[in-house]
Amino acid sequence: MQRLWRDPRFRARRLMKQPMFILIAVWTLALSTGFTQIKTTTIPLDNPNELQPRNVKTEQVTYKGRKALRATDAAPANVADGIQLVILNKTEFQDGVIEIELTGEPGAAAGAGARGFVGVAFRVSPDAAKYECFYLRPTNGRADDQVRRNHSTQYISYPDFPWQQIALWVGAGTVAHFSNLRVSK
Repeated sequence: MQRLWRDPRFRARRLMKQPMFILIAVWTLALSTGFTQIKTTTIPLDNPNELQPRNVKTEQVTYKGRKALRATDAAPANVADGIQLVILNKTEFQDGVIEIELTGEPGAAAGAGARGFVGVAFRVSPDAAKYECFYLRPTNGRADDQVRRNHSTQYISYPDFPWQQIALWVGAGTVAHFSNLRVSK
């Protein structure tokens, strides 16, 4: 028995059976979650000086009873898809949560294959040529075809981006509405 008492495994098992040890462990874990600071920032979308539209037309509108930023594809027809952005000045983001209310629909002049892609780009390079993006394909989400419905969201990423800006992403031929942008980090 003397040997067992000196064995560290035996002492640990005996300690964990003590109610006070368990109480202190639970209390420590509960308090440590309170020390984690998450800062949520609301980013206003109504100041034109804080927006850099790239190949989109922006305007402040009331959409379905809410103030929103409308971004409409304004890129020439020969311009590649994916460069229609509204870069938000003075935003910093590396890791965290981005929350936004958005809608997208094909514009009046959009081709037959337009899906109204709309999303949020983040870690945008200074020249806006590289970014990560999560976007929705709203018409796919409402399609009768199950294969199209299965492709109603998309995440695209180009590796090794150290940039930290946020942008609003608009697909070719799309009219988009954005509001209530909040970032937690």
